[in-house]
Amino acid sequence: MKNRFRIWDKTDEVMIYPESYTLSKKGEWPSVLSIGLHGIPVAVDKDSFKPNEITMWNVDHNRFPMRSAGIDDRDDKEVWAGDLRVIKGKLYKVVDDGWRMRFERNLVEFGENDNITIDEDSAYESSVVGNIYQNSKLLINNQ
Repeated sequence: MKNRFRIWDKTDEVMIYPESYTLSKKGEWPSVLSIGLHGIPVAVDKDSFKPNEITMWNVDHNRFPMRSAGIDDRDDKEVWAGDLRVIKGKLYKVVDDGWRMRFERNLVEFGENDNITIDEDSAYESSVVGNIYQNSKLLINNQ
């Protein structure tokens, strides 16, 4: 499976998908050049960039990467960490712990906890209703 990442840009409040993150919004300069080993997007300052020399990388703390599970749901939508998905009428959050990805439902006040490992069958049963950044109001009561 090839690792693919989408990135939530907190500053501009937009989701940046792999197909579009080689150019900035204005199309002038790469906004994301790499996902660092620490899982945080890194970029190079335009003024200090020299293609054939070692360059100082800047960690971008206003961007949050989310890895793809590499599986599509029944609507041919890719499953991403940070997705909010419905399975059999219940809301789940897609969680990536760095080792595996899973659907997680954690309703503390009702004592309801449920984790489902993501595979082709469980992904097919799910449908996306949003993500944790653009639809945070859906997370009320769902930790």
